[in-house]
Amino acid sequence: MDTTVYHHYQWRFYPKDYQLQNQTNKETQNLAKSHNSPVKYFQNNKIYRATNGIYVRSTHELYILNKLLSVSFFEIYYERPLTAGGCNKIPDFTIINKRTNIVYHWEHFGMKNNEAYMDSRSDKIKWYHKIGYKEIDNGGRLILTIYENDKQFTLSVKDKISKIMI
Repeated sequence: MDTTVYHHYQWRFYPKDYQLQNQTNKETQNLAKSHNSPVKYFQNNKIYRATNGIYVRSTHELYILNKLLSVSFFEIYYERPLTAGGCNKIPDFTIINKRTNIVYHWEHFGMKNNEAYMDSRSDKIKWYHKIGYKEIDNGGRLILTIYENDKQFTLSVKDKISKIMI
């Protein structure tokens, strides 16, 4: 391949903030109070260690948890069971803003290539709506994220966290 004509190529260098890491780095802070899951749910799949020592299943969850941990007035529960409407569900994260005492539930849907998982995602969102939850973008307490690419995802996480910091 001839690379001598440089204007034919688009070089894309993403800032460090837009790149997901598969491990916790030195800059990540652990300021929030946090709790591990009381449920032993797919325990062997938890291989990524957050700054607070909690193990999560994916680099996406690792990124979300580490960003949440950097906010001192959050209390964070990883996979805390939620019972409502006669059903038990396990949100990825339950976040309490200790300044406002508002409780948020965060669901991240990262396995886009798994059809059964994506079908269950739809059912889970319907369940949240049925029990009265609205998305954060509509003034509610339900945070939903879906991974498309690193830049989109990191910007979405930062946007959602900024909305619950108020």
